[in-house]
Amino acid sequence: MTTTIDTLLAQAEQGDLDAQFNVAVLLAKADKKQQKKAFAMALKAAKSGLPKAQGLIGQFYQQGTGVKANGEKAIEWYRKAAEADDAIALEHLGMAALYGLGMEKNYTLAADFNQRAMAQGSLAATNNYALQLRAGWGMEQDLARAYQLYEQLEPQQHPATLYNLALFALEGYPHGRNATRAVELLKRASEAGSDAATYKLAEIFYEGIDEIEADKAQARQYLEQTLHCRTRAFQQLAKDDLKEWADSEK
Repeated sequence: MTTTIDTLLAQAEQGDLDAQFNVAVLLAKADKKQQKKAFAMALKAAKSGLPKAQGLIGQFYQQGTGVKANGEKAIEWYRKAAEADDAIALEHLGMAALYGLGMEKNYTLAADFNQRAMAQGSLAATNNYALQLRAGWGMEQDLARAYQLYEQLEPQQHPATLYNLALFALEGYPHGRNATRAVELLKRASEAGSDAATYKLAEIFYEGIDEIEADKAQARQYLEQTLHCRTRAFQQLAKDDLKEWADSEK
């Protein structure tokens, strides 16, 4: 590892832009002091016009890695990288335009960014574009195309893919409601990190649905798991539900 870093540093000091980028990626995983060096190294490559370094600077500003977090500057650097069709930058811009993160919400622009990132194999962008198709955000609703995209992505085990396929199964599209498949998909999504899936499982097991019988113990288990998830909104929902359940059992 040390030899690799030393070799890359030597190449970076000689002006090798790819080496500067790779050094920045490695140092970004270290402590805060090294992260500042990562930012400085990536900035050299970014200012020299390396698109992937420009995208990395966008990520550093977005996450506050080696520099104070700044959403507007993150978007600025993502836009620079996107001019060269950098997939990571396009993916982040698609997300930003879709949800209004660091820029105004713009579904049409989000669709453009997502499609360009999709062309380069971005799973996140494909999921976001499928979501737009499913909801009709910035385009005509197309459930068939959305479902097709999610089906193509299912083997990748992306949590958003599995969660949305579960919603399709619950809504009965395209082959009628299938609660068993929905629960199987939600469990996989939950294990892959989807907080929405974990909370949805709690709802399903609390009431039961079709062939899935109510199981209060399992519902409580999923709610308690949601209490410790990363998404504050779901944490609050779980907290409120547990309180409501406790009150109803008095």
